This record gives sequence, C-alpha cells and structure tokens, in this order.
Amino acid sequence: MQALSVFIIDGVYGFDEGGEIYFFPSKKAQKSLPHYPANDKVGIGFSNSDTAISMFGLREDLKKIDLHAICAVRGLAKIEASIIMFGEGPARPWYTMKLERVIWHSPAQMVPCRPEY
Repeated sequence: MQALSVFIIDGVYGFDEGGEIYFFPSKKAQKSLPHYPANDKVGIGFSNSDTAISMFGLREDLKKIDLHAICAVRGLAKIEASIIMFGEGPARPWYTMKLERVIWHSPAQMVPCRPEY
C-alpha cells in the first residue's frame, strides 16, 4: 500500500450552520497542493470529521452554540493532513483529507449572518 503524502497547510477552519467542519487553505498553501486549479479557491473536508472536531478542541463549544442562529464559526489554523481524494464540489474544487494533527489554531469566532433587507 502506498503511503499518503502529508501536507502542512495554513488557512481558515470553521463550521457551517449544518455543523460541518471545513478548511480553506491560504493562497500560498493552496499552491503547494497537487491538482491545485489555478484561479480557483479550494475547500477541504475531513474524512475523520468527528476526530477533527476534537483535535481543534471544539466538541464542548459546539454543544453551546446554536449553529442556526449564526452563519459560521471560524478561526485561523495550521494543520497537518493527508489527501484522500480530489474532486469538484457544487461550489468549488474540493479535497477530502484525513486530519493528522492540528499544529496551532486561534480561538473560534462566531460570524453573524447579514440581515435580510
């Protein structure tokens, strides 16, 4: 079995209103990833999302947050992850990765929704 390549990636982590964890690599980090589509912003989803939530230390925080009352929860981070697959998502190209470890992360901040006019 071939070993997976592990990448050090900095960027933004967060959760959407559905409680899904996501990661958007910085532009510099994006360019170091294979299959990087020029001029596109890529997203990362984690195959081990439950473990990822724990690695970010957010399990208890998520229990206290009404994810439907806000648009997102975000923070900065540097992670170590291995690529499982790459494909096209509905909004952008997307990697599925296994989160190996969180090197550092800032505290999560709640992002309020814009009011509808």
